[in-house]
Amino acid sequence: MTARRAHALNSAALLVAVGLCGTMALSAERAPSQVAGSLASEQEVRDADGTAVPVRAYRRIASMSPVADAILLETIAAERLVGVSGSMQDGLGPHRFESLRVIDGASVEEVLGLNPDLVIVSGLSAGGQVAQLRDASVQVFVMGEMRGVDNFAEDARRIGQLVGAGPAGEALGQRLAQRMRMVAADVPPHARPRGLYLGVIGNGLYGGANRTSYHDVLEAGGVRDAAAHLDSWPELTPEQVLEIDPDVVVVHENTARLFCLRDGLRTLRACRGDASARVVELPRGLLNDPGLGMLPCAERLRAIVHGSPPASLVSEPRIE
Repeated sequence: MTARRAHALNSAALLVAVGLCGTMALSAERAPSQVAGSLASEQEVRDADGTAVPVRAYRRIASMSPVADAILLETIAAERLVGVSGSMQDGLGPHRFESLRVIDGASVEEVLGLNPDLVIVSGLSAGGQVAQLRDASVQVFVMGEMRGVDNFAEDARRIGQLVGAGPAGEALGQRLAQRMRMVAADVPPHARPRGLYLGVIGNGLYGGANRTSYHDVLEAGGVRDAAAHLDSWPELTPEQVLEIDPDVVVVHENTARLFCLRDGLRTLRACRGDASARVVELPRGLLNDPGLGMLPCAERLRAIVHGSPPASLVSEPRIE
């Protein structure tokens, strides 16, 4: 081998070695940033507003959302709660709230008077209230839309992670979804009547439709939602309701008679007392609950429309 050729080979080897060193150096530079990003995601949870809220073992938590009430009472010790909304207690049982301070409708000043280290609010909360709480150096977590089972599961996962109970929060959402699927699992598709939830507010008639807790309750209870093709919470005219003419109309307790007296709706099969149709009244506290109340609400609907489920479906542990 000539000296010139040996020199060329040595130079090439040197360049390769330098390149490898450079690659290793770049990899070493990237690794810390990747690890930092991973750690950041474990140390904070972003709320519906996009605000990063730090993960801590909060000891003085105030809940201003009925869904957050349910998640917190199922995942952490009640001693860590300084206040709850308490506005929908049926899904959990009123006794769960006996030792807790109810702050439904409380002002920002009243909430701050509880000296909370974390306040969880619903996505419908006024932006000014959230800003006031944050201006007072209180951590605030804004929940997303309350649209039913899937949203509840996501809220349970995020809130559980936020308060140091991530596995419990995730398990809670999974249990609810599983139990909802089982409520009418024995009812075949051809035996499921067409149904419609209708809320009467003033002179308006409002449906639930797709991506709402009302839709999830209907479907879980063994009723096909006749408004599933509509956008969420549509306002329906009496003519539209008459055209749909569902087999089952779900309304709030003590409102069936008034509903059937409205604008010609007495001609609905459900209002006429037709053997194949009916108006079903369900408790307001359960029907309006987009959290754990969806399960007992769906179970009541199933029992009214299809009768009690077989023992195999009710042997699973309940969410209590």
